[in-house]
Amino acid sequence: PLPVKTLKVAISEDARSAIQIKKVREWGYTAVPGHASNVYQRFISALGDTDSRAVIRVTADNPLTDPEAIREGVLKLIQEDLDYVWMEHCPKGCGCDIFKTSSFLSFRDKNLTEEEKEHLVYLFRNKPEWKKAAYVCPFPQEASRLSFTVDTSEDYQAMEKLFSRCGSSRGISLPDLIRDSLAQTEKL
Repeated sequence: PLPVKTLKVAISEDARSAIQIKKVREWGYTAVPGHASNVYQRFISALGDTDSRAVIRVTADNPLTDPEAIREGVLKLIQEDLDYVWMEHCPKGCGCDIFKTSSFLSFRDKNLTEEEKEHLVYLFRNKPEWKKAAYVCPFPQEASRLSFTVDTSEDYQAMEKLFSRCGSSRGISLPDLIRDSLAQTEKL
């Protein structure tokens, strides 16, 4: 396991995030509310004065991000001394982005556009001088065709169907959900 001293969750201070903030705190973690569309500043606030080596971006509409993939991605970032790692071969809604903290902080004094402040991935993927790489998740390549994101009410309904088909929302693994979903698409 990774040595995690502190887990802080940078979250929108938007009223719609109140239940997420409450849950994060109930689970014993620190929720750091911040500007709804300036995601970069939200992360800066969450970092505070920590000595974190990595910043991990997981979004609320990606409820099935694989903890093992996060762990392996962070290890890749540290062991290969990378600035940025993203996930490949995983369903939409299951990946994350991992940044070296010092690289992340290097934008602090830059004049970022509103788009860059909200959509960090574009900012980081477009830095040609940075060392970056994908962590290839241990799922079949076809898994990237699947979507487990929850952006709309239709997405939520699809997730409800998936969980009811696969059993309880507790105790089922992401690899099992992927296998089941790929098997269902093959039947069509």
